[in-house]
Amino acid sequence: MKNLRNNPAEQIVPAEKKEGSQPRSIFSDFSIAAALSFLVFIVYSLTLCRTIYTGDDGDFIVCMATWGNSHPTGYPLFLMLGHLFLSLLSPVIAEPAARINLMTALFGAASTGFFYRFLSTGLKVERLWAVAGALLLAFSPTLWQQSLSCEVYSLTCLFLSALLYLMSVWREQPQNTRLLRGITLLYGLACTNHLTIVLFLPGFLAFVLYHRPALLRAEKTILLSLVGLFLIPLSLYAYLPLAALFGHSPINWGDPSTPSLFWAKITGQQYRPAMFHSLHGTSVGAWRYATLLWNEFRPWTLWLAPLGIASLRRRDAALCFLLLYVWIANISYAINYSISDIYVYYIPSYVITTAFVAEGASATLRWLWKRLNLSTERQEHYLPLIAIVILALSFLHLSLHYGETDKSGNYLESDFAANILKSAPPNAIIITGNMTIESLWYRRFVLGERGDVVLINRDMLYGSNLPYMAWYRDHILQMYPDLYRSTGGLPPASQKLIQGDFLLGVLQDALEREIPVLWVPNDATENQANGFMKNSYAALTDQNFDKVLWGVGQRFYLKKQAPSVPEAFTANASLWSTFQFHDIAAWAHQDSQQEAIPLRYLNALMGWGQICELSGRWDLAESAYKQAQQLYNLPVVQESLNRCAHKNRSLK
Repeated sequence: MKNLRNNPAEQIVPAEKKEGSQPRSIFSDFSIAAALSFLVFIVYSLTLCRTIYTGDDGDFIVCMATWGNSHPTGYPLFLMLGHLFLSLLSPVIAEPAARINLMTALFGAASTGFFYRFLSTGLKVERLWAVAGALLLAFSPTLWQQSLSCEVYSLTCLFLSALLYLMSVWREQPQNTRLLRGITLLYGLACTNHLTIVLFLPGFLAFVLYHRPALLRAEKTILLSLVGLFLIPLSLYAYLPLAALFGHSPINWGDPSTPSLFWAKITGQQYRPAMFHSLHGTSVGAWRYATLLWNEFRPWTLWLAPLGIASLRRRDAALCFLLLYVWIANISYAINYSISDIYVYYIPSYVITTAFVAEGASATLRWLWKRLNLSTERQEHYLPLIAIVILALSFLHLSLHYGETDKSGNYLESDFAANILKSAPPNAIIITGNMTIESLWYRRFVLGERGDVVLINRDMLYGSNLPYMAWYRDHILQMYPDLYRSTGGLPPASQKLIQGDFLLGVLQDALEREIPVLWVPNDATENQANGFMKNSYAALTDQNFDKVLWGVGQRFYLKKQAPSVPEAFTANASLWSTFQFHDIAAWAHQDSQQEAIPLRYLNALMGWGQICELSGRWDLAESAYKQAQQLYNLPVVQESLNRCAHKNRSLK
């Protein structure tokens, strides 16, 4: 078969005069969809993250590898598929995270093929616009980014694209009960990946009943069978309590072993305070979405969406209503959900927007042909040139977003977690925050590194006085029975201490038993004037312990037992020489989700430079400050460099 891109004139001929009809082609819709999916998969594979990435990646992959319970709402299908891919790809891909990243890339690429089929079969736009629309979606930055690491959203996009395509096929044969049952089963399966797809169910139901109203009257038996088929895949949620009751994973998020805890988990109870809390939050969310939408599609394509809505409303009002409902439901939910990574929740709206853009482009070309009164022969004459221009714009879209989405060289999270583990003394307790703990879980429980250390998430522990988070304190006590000593050996259910006191008790007891404690701060820009970053837990520990820089973390000591400056210099010098970095300066500010990592490195490098100065090693101090300057060119860094340069010159 000839390459689809090399000769667009062969693959696309003008539409027949009847509006909405499909052009004939030497290529089948299936072969075009397959070619698009393959092309997108190649691009995704080239830009794929080769290791663990920031966010929920570590949580998911550890649960996949150990049959654990990930964060709410559970995502049982995603975890099971991940376990399968970990096993199937182990002979050919050594890094477990890369196997799962490849899985999400496959889902994202497959969604491109199904979306093309929907545009071509469902919207019945010319194949030229269906190809362009599929590529526009595939290389939109959010879907592209979410297809390169371990996240659930590319699979959600695949489900939505497949459902839209199959529903448009069923629309042409509404009496095909077998197909309708298959769609229903697929929808139920989609709900076991990410529950936001439930928001779109009323729109799909209305679409089905519009085309087959007899389901509410003479075909109630069929309707009941559809309900049963929808519920069958939901049985996959049984994975959650089974894993909690019989599993031995290091992650048992929410401990859904009772009906109340199971319900709290699958409904995301712990996230409700961040939802629908104020009109101001809604307005902020709406403005943010408008900004994101502009970045996804740019002005040269976005203006076509309103034209597409108007055109589709005239041609197929029911399908237009379904698409608008999905778009509105998605936006209404997401703009009222205040979390830092909410941008990924908008992917369904981008699917719908792309469909309207493709429809608008098709309608505009049809209008142009009619306005110019061109014959079919003249249309055929101009079509190859138009095809070249449109496909060139599609690849321009790819090139514009390539740099911001490419993760192939991003080892920032992986290196940071590795350097934390290298910083930890033997048999240490490592205390860190939410994001970093997941990467440490991955290196500890999947890669098998540093089996001697104890990992504690202070953020989860501090919130474990809340009913839906109490599981974490109990879970770490079960994993690390020696921690019972800090509370007099009382069982977890009898703990009456607030979690801050509990954590202090653990640290105090560990240090009294000469167990090393490494604390990794959550750095934040509280004082940008001088460049020093303080963490919110400082007040909790400053009064009780001495802190000494120890690699990328801080080692705790009982008061007045901290080592001398020469001892700290010797220890840190041996650590910094072993740390691994993959061009950290180039990747430090590529993703706001990773911004805590360069901030931590900045503080660690500044602290290391100060120790070098106190030890008289001005050359090492200058080197540390130069590394810090590559991350943040702050006044305090420049002042330190000037001081070292002056001292080094005076010593020569």
